[in-house]
Amino acid sequence: MTKDWRELSEAASREQDPKKLLELVEQLDKALEECENTSKEKKEKKEPLTNRDSNLYPFPTVRTISTLSA
Repeated sequence: MTKDWRELSEAASREQDPKKLLELVEQLDKALEECENTSKEKKEKKEPLTNRDSNLYPFPTVRTISTLSA
């Protein structure tokens, strides 16, 4: 499993050996790409809210308002 990008960036900021630094930067690049891909996948899976999503929609719908006034 890839280390968290935050850990890798912290380790890279302290590394003195150029070879080890390069290795850490390559790992950091891979970790950030994985993070970006995961984020894109989550965004693609989301569907827009509709008035039918009453549990998720924080404002009253037209049907709810007409029921309240009746």
